[in-house]
Amino acid sequence: MNNSSPDIGRPPIWADRLLEFFCKGELLEEVQGDLAEYYFRIYQQKGKRKAGIVYWYHVINFLRPFALKKLKSNSNTTTMIRFNLMIALRNLNRYRFYSFLNISGLAIGLASCLFIMLFVMDELSYDKFHPDYKRIYRVASDLRFGNNQFDFPVTPAPMAESFLKDFPEIEIAGKMRTYGTGLVKKGDAFYKQKNIFYASQGLLDIFRFSTVYGSLANAITEPNTIVLSHSSAKKIFGDMNPVGESVKIDERLTVEVSGVYEDLPENSHFHPELLISIENDRGNDNVWLGNNYYTYFLLNAQNDETGLEAKFASVYEKYFAPQLKEMVGVDFKEMMASGDHINYYLQPVADIHLNSHLAVEVEANGSMEYVYIFSAIALFILVIACINFMNLSTARAAMRAKEVGVKKVLGSVRGQLISQFLTESILFAFLASVVAVLLVVLLLPLFNSFSGKEVGHILLDRPIVWVYLVAAVFGIGVLAGLYPAFYLSKYQPTAVLKGTYQAGSRASWFRNVLVVFQFATSLFLIIGSLTVYSQLNYTQNRDLGFDREQVIILENVGNLGDKSKVLRNELAKNASVVNTSISSFYPLSDFRSDQPFLPEGTTSIEESVSCQVWSVDFDYLKTFEMEVLSGRDFDIQMPSDSSGVVINETAAKRFGIDQAHGQKIKVLGEFGIQGKKEFTVLGVVKDFHFESLRNNVVPVLLFITKYSADHMAVRLKTDNLSRTLADLEETWSQVAGGIPFEYQFLNQSFEAKYRSESQLGTIFAVFSGLAIFIGCLGLFGLSAYTAERRKKELGIRKVLGAEVFSLVRLLFTEFSILLVIAIIVAIPLAWYAMNLWLDDFAYRVGLSLGTFFVSSLIVILVGLVTVSFQSFKAARSNPVDNLKYE
Repeated sequence: MNNSSPDIGRPPIWADRLLEFFCKGELLEEVQGDLAEYYFRIYQQKGKRKAGIVYWYHVINFLRPFALKKLKSNSNTTTMIRFNLMIALRNLNRYRFYSFLNISGLAIGLASCLFIMLFVMDELSYDKFHPDYKRIYRVASDLRFGNNQFDFPVTPAPMAESFLKDFPEIEIAGKMRTYGTGLVKKGDAFYKQKNIFYASQGLLDIFRFSTVYGSLANAITEPNTIVLSHSSAKKIFGDMNPVGESVKIDERLTVEVSGVYEDLPENSHFHPELLISIENDRGNDNVWLGNNYYTYFLLNAQNDETGLEAKFASVYEKYFAPQLKEMVGVDFKEMMASGDHINYYLQPVADIHLNSHLAVEVEANGSMEYVYIFSAIALFILVIACINFMNLSTARAAMRAKEVGVKKVLGSVRGQLISQFLTESILFAFLASVVAVLLVVLLLPLFNSFSGKEVGHILLDRPIVWVYLVAAVFGIGVLAGLYPAFYLSKYQPTAVLKGTYQAGSRASWFRNVLVVFQFATSLFLIIGSLTVYSQLNYTQNRDLGFDREQVIILENVGNLGDKSKVLRNELAKNASVVNTSISSFYPLSDFRSDQPFLPEGTTSIEESVSCQVWSVDFDYLKTFEMEVLSGRDFDIQMPSDSSGVVINETAAKRFGIDQAHGQKIKVLGEFGIQGKKEFTVLGVVKDFHFESLRNNVVPVLLFITKYSADHMAVRLKTDNLSRTLADLEETWSQVAGGIPFEYQFLNQSFEAKYRSESQLGTIFAVFSGLAIFIGCLGLFGLSAYTAERRKKELGIRKVLGAEVFSLVRLLFTEFSILLVIAIIVAIPLAWYAMNLWLDDFAYRVGLSLGTFFVSSLIVILVGLVTVSFQSFKAARSNPVDNLKYE
């Protein structure tokens, strides 16, 4: 074979090298010869390029198992890994106490992190299941008129259609308006439905709900049509296909089912159960001065919200100016020049849940602040657990010094020793992760109950969680074991084997710093827990301006029509009923109805006062036991009171009213209330809270309604609540017939407003307890090590007459100094952080020195108990046992 002939050339060099790399030696020469001959033949027939391609093809085709040579295994490396694992398992078994402390601490830390990671991942996933979520935006308003600022996620009715025409960046526009809760009647049966909305077809097209029955294309373009969620359809119609079926809503509106969609998942910012065609809600189509509609846009793929938002201002004058002039008598340009403004902006749909906290949100949202807080807690706990491992590993250095010395004498280099200790560390982390996963699986129902989440599915639906866990095991194993590995591997064998080696002060100093960090973090979390609890206790016991105890709110009253008065008269015969009141709003009902008013003698919009306008009856103040500060309550014996109003303290201050004595106020512009534009102020009622204490009390105006309202509040006085409720239900059934009897306690609405704060308090308490428990595990191990290290000293002192108490004090002094330093570090940080959190509340508790004192006392007592156990054990030991080998 002549591969060097100048007119023939040679096969491709890299193909030959590849063949030499993988092919068995006994086959290589024969295979190369055959392929070379074939290459030369093709070369002569079809040229060099074709011959090279064919040669490469056959080389690659020869990559088969029978031809592959065995790769040389590094037997030394394999042996070393196996040896390291064997030593690690032996040490785990030999030092069971320290192994238990290490594994349990890491396991609890990892389990805590897993729980919080599931919580955070769920919070961050909101609305990202929509196929086009990156292009979906909601419009929010930022409006200022006179002294009134409005920040809402709602817009005027015509905005969706008008902006779709004006801005080519918008592909689809959709809108919806809250209908609320209603009774759906099918045959003779009633079904209560929450989260009912009027909606445009564009809303379905934007969010692309999954279809169960029928078709959602053009499903609600016609009036008197609806689409239902699958759960609602199942509740009302059972397992049948309801498309084409008719139902009646609140005995007023007969509609036909056009389609059924899959229920939206929990991680959605809204969960509509029933959508009524917007064609049944066309009364506001030309009104630009009202904001009642949630408006959504799907932008074209090549556009972004920043450029579109900048264009909104160009059309404000076109739409708002004519109605401002006609209905309010205000010139648009003059209003804008005075400092007032009209501004609408876009919110990415995926940001709504965590970053939008406007009035009248569709549903209560979460908070990015809490995501950061919980993530920080998880990190702190994990760091505390890792610190435990490092502390206990370095503290046991003296016990393993001879092991390191012997290995070095026998030829082990530092790299091998480091790999041994890192292997041991990763093994501990792996075992801890197994325990952590078991804890998560076992405790997941409990976590879901106090966090208000259903996060178990994330473990199965998102493999990335397991990727994170595996990465955490190796990351924690390496990071937590790195310092002990380098520290232990630097021992000098001669000093160790002679018994003259002593642990350096730097190691002790480093351990002390870590202990301080552990307990400073634990103290920080305890202060946080007590502060959250204090704020919750403050909100629950603050005078809300009304009495919420033993008040129930009857639902479905609006469906009774004139029968509501009959019901009221019948309930009055019950000895347990103190008062009843029918109204559109009740305290804590989460609805808003803003209307601007002008004080007597004023005409300018700058002097207007925006009020919450609530329609009530004559017994509203009595039923909720609100205090009249000046003037009087409504009086049913005075017909003129139908043109009177009662306002709260905040409204009185804004109107400039000190004492109510018949001052006049009037509605700004052409809008009236039940045909009236001017009202007489009958009285001023003490401010009452109807929103979260995060918000200031706003002006409220109460007026007498002549129409049937939605809610009936019933104040009870009874020692037998269950019997009273049964009597109320019987009375209801006699009056209302088949309309279901449904109610809620006013206290439940109050508790719902502070559910997120309550969950925060619970999570803070649980994880701060875990943090201090993990810290105590480490402190327990360190105190045991300290007692072991100083047992000879203790024995000598005891022989010389030292008392047990003095020996305990000797051992505790070292740790008490570290605890005091931790307190000094943690208190200023906690003071600053808790003040930041409390600043979100308009009505807040002050930071008490007692909170910091109690928290510090808890840390000191826990530390004292932890250290004292080992200290007493060492101090009471027989000195003969400690000194007999000296």
